[in-house]
Amino acid sequence: MKKQTIVYLLLVALFTLSLGSCSSDQRATEEYHQKASKAKSLYDTEKYGEAIDSMKRLPLYADAPMPSFAEMYNLGNAYYRKGELGLAILYYERALRIEPRSKEVKHNLSIAQGKTEDRVEYVRSLSSELWHKFCYQLPLGAIYFFSLFFAVLVVAGVLLYFLGARRLYRQWGFYGALCAIVLLLLTFCMLHQWRSDFYNPSEAIVVVGQSVVKSEPHKEAQALFKLNEGTKLLQVKVSGENEEKWAFVSLPDGKEGWVSLEDIQFIYPFQ
Repeated sequence: MKKQTIVYLLLVALFTLSLGSCSSDQRATEEYHQKASKAKSLYDTEKYGEAIDSMKRLPLYADAPMPSFAEMYNLGNAYYRKGELGLAILYYERALRIEPRSKEVKHNLSIAQGKTEDRVEYVRSLSSELWHKFCYQLPLGAIYFFSLFFAVLVVAGVLLYFLGARRLYRQWGFYGALCAIVLLLLTFCMLHQWRSDFYNPSEAIVVVGQSVVKSEPHKEAQALFKLNEGTKLLQVKVSGENEEKWAFVSLPDGKEGWVSLEDIQFIYPFQ
């Protein structure tokens, strides 16, 4: 009888906890929609500064380890409307990290980049360009699906090879497993490319009107050249001893030097 009572009390406690969790989730969802609606209203009335502040206070932006695509895209649009080109490009680039196949973001990013003063062109090799295009032909979910599918085929082929009643079946199993392994490795390489592109920490955007590139990492050093707002930097290395102030940059035309970390923001991590 005591055991039945204990089980009953445990079930009641679990049921109560589940109700509390559902109620908490519902309140969080309602709070998010209310704040998102407020941010949209501010954006629609061209109060872009207030809209940006409101977007950054959204629960999903403030608490989640990775903001959503919509948040990054909307912040890019708001900064563009506000006239802050560097930050607009920064958030469009971040949106592309989350959804690299988005045509809308690519379109808006190209418009924003067209208004920058610097024309820094980074050219990949033909093989690298073709490989990137191939990797992004499919959405990430489809690549995960095919990797799982090919893994199942490998297991099925191995089982058929060892358990096949006829020699023909064993040959099918062997060659089928071999082909599936090759395709499985291909999907793993594609997933690795997606991952390395997403977590790439060496790309940054100039977010001030002009950034003076110095010959050494201190303010008194010789000024070499200037970078204008919105310029994308691909090879940015933060110096260990000057971690809080300076970063070393190199451009495709051979120019290189030191820029203040106050003048740039890294695309990743999202901060």
